[in-house]
Amino acid sequence: MKKLIILMAVALISAMQVDAQEKVSEKELVGAWMMDSMLYDNGKTIAFGLKQGYRQFKYYGPKGEYAAAGISLRMKGRVLIGLEITPQEYGEYTFKDGWYSEMGRKATNDGLNLTDKNTFKGRWQNHLDVWKRAPLSDKTVKYIVDCCKTKNIPTDIEQDILKEMFSE
Repeated sequence: MKKLIILMAVALISAMQVDAQEKVSEKELVGAWMMDSMLYDNGKTIAFGLKQGYRQFKYYGPKGEYAAAGISLRMKGRVLIGLEITPQEYGEYTFKDGWYSEMGRKATNDGLNLTDKNTFKGRWQNHLDVWKRAPLSDKTVKYIVDCCKTKNIPTDIEQDILKEMFSE
């Protein structure tokens, strides 16, 4: 009987821990995130950071604003010669009752899972991505998001360059 009570207590504690993990508020997604790693279905893992010279960035605004960019260090040997921000997307996201969608794509329930206030995992195509909250200043986040906003909206001078250099 004692063993049964202990077993039931352990099961209850385990269930409470799982329940606590699942109750991270969806509002915790708001903010800036950097990809930590990718785990491919074939077992290959890619980690991101200074050693690789590349980061994926995502921003989730409180009213559904979404931005994504790649950020690369340009190196010559061991010397940093520049930084490149490659805007990828800017638009909207939804995240409700565990269902996630960005840029109007079909919502999935495995695309984003908040594991705690500073980590989320999400499945994309043939890999699982792990993201960590980005300790970035508001100024830095705004700059990257602004880069993403203008990705598909050429400025007046860019329109002129297109006409002058690439029209027949």
